[in-house]
Amino acid sequence: MKIQHLLSGTIVATLLLVAPGTSLANKATETTVTRLSDSHVLYTMTFDLGFLNRATYVPFVTNTSNENLPSLQFSIENLENPDEVVSALGIVLTDETDLVNNYYALPYGDRASFTLNVIAAIPKNQADYKLTVNKLPYLLETKEKTVAQASFPQDQMANFTATLTQ
Repeated sequence: MKIQHLLSGTIVATLLLVAPGTSLANKATETTVTRLSDSHVLYTMTFDLGFLNRATYVPFVTNTSNENLPSLQFSIENLENPDEVVSALGIVLTDETDLVNNYYALPYGDRASFTLNVIAAIPKNQADYKLTVNKLPYLLETKEKTVAQASFPQDQMANFTATLTQ
């Protein structure tokens, strides 16, 4: 009997962490790719995030490594030459909420649009470079001030891409 209660409690706790207040849509809504100069391309990707019953904290910082940092992780791949290393710098921006300790802070029940902006060094007349968001972590806070780290599920990350074509 105790094992059943323990198992039930574990399942409920897991569901609360995995799908907290999923009533608000959390998704990529728009992507663009713009050539800025002969040697630089701007990728932008707008996404919405927020939960009904949690405060949400979205990182402002980005990186291209696989380190376990609280930051949005992205990569840019040359589809014709996957071994090429592409220099890029990114930042997440929004004007819908305040920045607190390198996180955008969303109150309970609020949702905001965020835009990932990535400038990549891609030579003129080169195409088929793909930006992919590999990890989009965020923090969730309950009314009891319990904080848990979460991330977009991998199956929902499929539309977090933008491709430069000629």
